[in-house]
Parts: sequence; C-alpha cells; structure tokens
Amino acid sequence: MQMIKLSSIQNFSRHLLISLRSLSTGIVEKDFIKTITYPKLSYATTLSEFTPVSVPIRDFVEKNALENGNKMAYALPHQGHFSITFADLNQRVNTACQNLLDLGFTKGDRIAMALPNNLELIVTFLAACKIGVISAVLNPAYQTVEFEHVLKKTGAKGLVIYDSFRTLNHMQIMNKLCPELESSQPGELCSKQLPNLKHIFVLNSPFLPDKKEYKGTWKVLMFMFVFSN
Repeated sequence: MQMIKLSSIQNFSRHLLISLRSLSTGIVEKDFIKTITYPKLSYATTLSEFTPVSVPIRDFVEKNALENGNKMAYALPHQGHFSITFADLNQRVNTACQNLLDLGFTKGDRIAMALPNNLELIVTFLAACKIGVISAVLNPAYQTVEFEHVLKKTGAKGLVIYDSFRTLNHMQIMNKLCPELESSQPGELCSKQLPNLKHIFVLNSPFLPDKKEYKGTWKVLMFMFVFSN
C-alpha cells in the first residue's frame, strides 16, 4: 500500500486555497496552473527526511520479529499497562492467522472489528493482512441500525466485538440483528438479515465482573487470541 505524506496533503491544501483566491480575484499565481493540474496524492512527491517503509504490512511484523524480536512493539497502558515485543506479537499474529484459516477464511473474505484500540484489534488486523482477508474497522459506539448497515455493506464473514462497550450491550444488538444465534453452533450462523455473517468472536468486557459465554459465538481469550466455543 502506498503512503501519502503529510507534506503532500499540505501542498495540495495550499494549492486549493490559491485556486479559490484566484477565482475570487482573477489573479493566477505564477506556475499555479502547471502545479495544480495533476496533484499527485497517491504517492509522496516532496523532499523529506521521512522514508516510506517499502515492506508490505503482512511482512512488517515478521521482519521486525527477526531483526528486533526483543524490542517493544506496542505498549497498552489502558490494558493493565501491557506491553508486547515484536517476537511475541508475531507469534500471536501467526496463531490468529492459523485460526482464521482453520475456520474457512480465505483471501478476499471480510472481517469486521468493532473494538477500541487494544491488542485484539491489532492482532486481528495484522492477521487479516497476512492472509489476504479484508479488514473493516468499525466504531465500537455504533448503534443497532449502524451495525446492520455496515455489516450488510461490507458483507463481513466475521465480526470481533466486546460483549459490552461503555453503555452499549453489543451482544444484545447482535441477538436483535441475528436471533438465529440462540440456536446456532459457532461458525454456523445462518442469519436472514446478515446472510454473509458466519462467525462472531466475543471478548468479555474487562469492566464487568461476570465473564459470560454466548450461544453461537466464539470466545476470544484475553491476550492469547485462541478461539474456543
């Protein structure tokens, strides 16, 4: 995936302001037409000390696990001040990859994630990148109608959620959208409203004392990313 530099966006913004000023004043700045005609926003075009990483996301963690295995990859103070090295992260990502493949996920399938910035979101996203599954990162504050719209629009085969998030009960939302969950086995959901959705992976909220299990879903064990029903 090619990267866009902030400087490129800033240059385009400046050119846009110039064009608006030119329309209002009738004065065209020197070389403006030549510069603005084909704004190159798909890749970096200006000089900078920053060098875009040429390694695909799917290879980035593995490369760092080999070269910087003992270095910290992420620090997650909101998850009990948890931190993880590149080597550990790579192992968890590979475990998640194998789990997804074993469950029938293939290149081009879609997996939705309605999670805050936590380890499970990171691992799911990187694992999806590695096996060619398309990630759809959703706002965990979505209401029922928003979940329904986005899951239909993306055609997501899988969904990773907390059972509850802040004042929202995600499992109530999913049971409303997919009443078939109550009579389904994990991975065998046949929903009338969401026909593409087969797998729901549930994390227990760390803010609730009771750790529940839900029919028709897979349980994601905290920090281990091992699926169990």
